[in-house]
Amino acid sequence: MTRKFFLKRLKSYFMIIMIPAFVLFVVILFMAGSSRVRSLKTTSWNALENIDETFDLIAANSFYQQDLMTLNPQLALSLRKIFLFKTSNYSDYVFLNSMQTILNSAAKSHPFIHSIYLFLDQYDSFFSSNKGICSLRNYYDTSWYDSCAQLPEDTPYYLTQRKIPATGNSGEINVLSIYQKMSYVDGIIVANIPIDTFLNNMQNIFPSWDNYFFILNQDNDILVSHTNAGGFSVNFNEYFHYMPKSVKAGSWAVVDGSLFMKNALFNEDYGLTYVLLTPVNAIVQNIVNDLAWPFIIIIANCVLVFILALTTTRSNFSQIQYVIDLFDDAEKGIFPVDSSSKKDVKSEYDLILNNVIRLFLNTTFLNSQLAEQKYKKQAAELTALQLQINPHFMVNTLQTLNFEIYREVGKPTTANNIIEQLSDILKYSLAPVDVPVTLADELENIRKYVQIQKYRFPDRFVVYEDVDDELMDLPFKRLVLQPLIENSITHGLRPALGYGYIKIRIFIRDGRLWVSVIDNGIGMDRIKLENLRRNLLQDISTGGIGLNNVNKRLILNYGRKSRLNILSHEGLGTAISFSIPIRKSIDTLSL
Repeated sequence: MTRKFFLKRLKSYFMIIMIPAFVLFVVILFMAGSSRVRSLKTTSWNALENIDETFDLIAANSFYQQDLMTLNPQLALSLRKIFLFKTSNYSDYVFLNSMQTILNSAAKSHPFIHSIYLFLDQYDSFFSSNKGICSLRNYYDTSWYDSCAQLPEDTPYYLTQRKIPATGNSGEINVLSIYQKMSYVDGIIVANIPIDTFLNNMQNIFPSWDNYFFILNQDNDILVSHTNAGGFSVNFNEYFHYMPKSVKAGSWAVVDGSLFMKNALFNEDYGLTYVLLTPVNAIVQNIVNDLAWPFIIIIANCVLVFILALTTTRSNFSQIQYVIDLFDDAEKGIFPVDSSSKKDVKSEYDLILNNVIRLFLNTTFLNSQLAEQKYKKQAAELTALQLQINPHFMVNTLQTLNFEIYREVGKPTTANNIIEQLSDILKYSLAPVDVPVTLADELENIRKYVQIQKYRFPDRFVVYEDVDDELMDLPFKRLVLQPLIENSITHGLRPALGYGYIKIRIFIRDGRLWVSVIDNGIGMDRIKLENLRRNLLQDISTGGIGLNNVNKRLILNYGRKSRLNILSHEGLGTAISFSIPIRKSIDTLSL
């Protein structure tokens, strides 16, 4: 029942506290996501613009050499003479040496330029910024010449990706070669840009998130590709083939089944398209990083809801546990000596419980004192132990409490079961002296008592009976077994670890009814067992009223032959037994 009410309160507090917290979390998630997406759009577009400006600067610096060629006829003429006759005069070499110095300084002074080639149509030689005059027949890098025939007529520029073969000084180099037709001379100028150098210098421009960068030519073929997302796991070629030149900044695109944020910038001068794709999982990851503290707050709220539900549940059910503990102590002869045991009246239920507790404690305490005073006289002891009060008010009060709980909850609960069983136990224990009982009545009362104890200590022990059905109608003493069961639970099973067992065995032998209560609790060592036996034999209190009371009642009713017999072994358990003569009538058996 406690668990049921705990879950109910947990649900209520969750609705009150957590729903606003979740709404706030969703708002923060939306704001953080929107902010991150806007930041990514701005950062990506700025990166593309910077890359475009850098590329324009590289190309302008490279093709500045064309102006030198076209505006200086002497240089062009000297270059043609050397290409044609393989020889030249001193003036030609001076001009050519000046040209090589200019080209070489342009290439070396700019980290993005590997080399610059000048080529005049119809000649088998070209001019290199690195080597000067080179022959197409034996120079190590001539793959650029194969692309000369592919130069379109309607545009002055053409770009292609190729590899410069390895030489003794360096390995193979991936370059982006830019072809430009000369304006007033039949020829071309080729600027070779190392792709790795270009990307390394652009690394700081790219957004810090995982992304994919591409440079596409006029046909949307990939010239340059770069990623910091750990490799290319998506096929982009087919998507780029159908991608329009004009793309909205920060648009979304599905590529090969994966979602990306896309930014693209078209360079009309060179027919290039710069594309920057950011996978959606990278965006989500950055948004999640922004939500660390809101998530911690949500977890803290969950813990708070759990603590509030647990605290209120324990507070509401502490009254029932308080009543059971007081009744249990009262049965052992332990009574409160001051008003500290009185619960504060916070509701009508507290008022009812306080009245029940006060009535029960006063009655039990008075009965205990009366029994103690009259027990010294053997004739009066039996009567004192039988004194009871009329239980109607207490039972009616418990029934009122039972009805109030049922009305509050709307259906029977564990608290109703506890109160009903407690009411039955009170009826049984406070029954008039002249009402006889049978073994079946005593066992039924034990079952209710055990059930209440199981509410207190769930999943700790089990009680089972070894009693033949034909013995159920035999007359028996009222409240003889309950103190023995209680002793086994309190002193045997509760201090022990693990699951406990209590066995009630009743059988007939040699005209006597033998009763045994056996448990597998912690048991007692030999010294403690001998002290307990001696105290019972000498009528000395053992620290509680249970065993002494039962032992005295058995001796007074049946003689010393029926006194309690206790066997125990430390770590194995305890067995308490007695035997009484079998009588055919029950008119003299009620205590």
